[in-house]
Amino acid sequence: MRRISREERERILRHLRTLARSRKRGRTTEYPPSKRQVNDSTIIDHYARRIELTRRRRKGSISLAVPPTFSFIEDPEAAIGFINSVVAGLWERRAQINIDHSACTQLDLCAEAVLSAIAFEGRQSLGCRIGGWLPDLPELRSIILASGLPKVLGVAREEMKGFHCFPLRHGARRRERARQSSERERAATELSVYIESCFALHDWRLDADALEYLSKIVGEVIGNAEDHSGEADWWAAGYLHDSEDGSLADCHLAIFSFGSTYHQSLMQLSPSSYLRRRLTELSKQHSSKGFFAPDKWTEENLWTLYALQEGVSRFNRADKQLDTDRGQGTADMIEFFQRLGGSSPGRSSPKMCVVSGATQILFDVAYKMTRKDVGKGFTRRVLAFNAANDLEEKPDSSNVRPLKKFFPGTLISLRFFVDDMYLTQLHQTGEYSVTPTAHRA
Repeated sequence: MRRISREERERILRHLRTLARSRKRGRTTEYPPSKRQVNDSTIIDHYARRIELTRRRRKGSISLAVPPTFSFIEDPEAAIGFINSVVAGLWERRAQINIDHSACTQLDLCAEAVLSAIAFEGRQSLGCRIGGWLPDLPELRSIILASGLPKVLGVAREEMKGFHCFPLRHGARRRERARQSSERERAATELSVYIESCFALHDWRLDADALEYLSKIVGEVIGNAEDHSGEADWWAAGYLHDSEDGSLADCHLAIFSFGSTYHQSLMQLSPSSYLRRRLTELSKQHSSKGFFAPDKWTEENLWTLYALQEGVSRFNRADKQLDTDRGQGTADMIEFFQRLGGSSPGRSSPKMCVVSGATQILFDVAYKMTRKDVGKGFTRRVLAFNAANDLEEKPDSSNVRPLKKFFPGTLISLRFFVDDMYLTQLHQTGEYSVTPTAHRA
């Protein structure tokens, strides 16, 4: 008889205890899905190694309190720190982790979606039990039940009124076939249809060209998540929450992946490529002007900001100029939602952030993307977050800043609005082909 490992023995005993509890409650239990029997997780392992966790096995359960502001837009340090603590608990092979939302007073979908992806992976692949407590605030409790961790784990089964959700979707890059759409293309189509439905619920319609464009940029953003991270996995989620009078809807989207950051992927470029030479030149310029300083502005922050400009991609290996056919997805999404998802004066403005590694970039109404001449008859859209809109100058620290905590991957957190008053004004200008439906007319 072969000797079984300690991990396999623990798994068998855990399953036997589950069967015993089921018999005691008077019901039968089928064997758990095969994935629950796996005692390892590539996703958790990669995440833990990239944030340089030390592996220590600890028994028993642990309770972790969600920070008061759990948002990558408003407080990325706290959000990353908490998610890292959850990963540490899973890395230690804790039997149970309790997530306490009770003290949380502000959250965004992206932070909750990343937490949900990590917790779900820990439960499915590592057999960790996940429990916890909901927020004390009724509004946040509704958001969590509609689109957060309880919903992803299958605990919250009722549909919350006033919410229209795109449930957390886990996709992966797979070998594509000539006659079959890739998973990325299907997800992009589904997500664009979902965004269309958010406007349709308020009796607004995007025309066919706008929908095709929206599907294209969502697909490119998911593609960027695959390409830059170096990993196959990515996640996407969304929700719409109506105001009490129905005139304004608060919409959130999240797309993220774990793996290489923008800076790490650009470091893989050949030193002879135009893009790498341009990045090196920019670094020298910022250094000579005395811009770089620890905890204030770093080369990683500069390269991450440059990665979001139109035409920038780690697959751009040209020797003479940037290929503007690549690296447009994020730029298009920024421009699209800054315009379409705006709100009327006196109401909240749309916000979007990108977090990659030790950098947060916050997009708001203060700075707009504009087209600039880059030489030899070429123009590109640039967003440098300074008055001159010049990447050779230091950006506004309110919009681009270094982080003390490291996120091992890249995420996009987006908040926009479906505002009847604003969309009426936008329709009158003829921009973005948004029109009222027959019902509204």
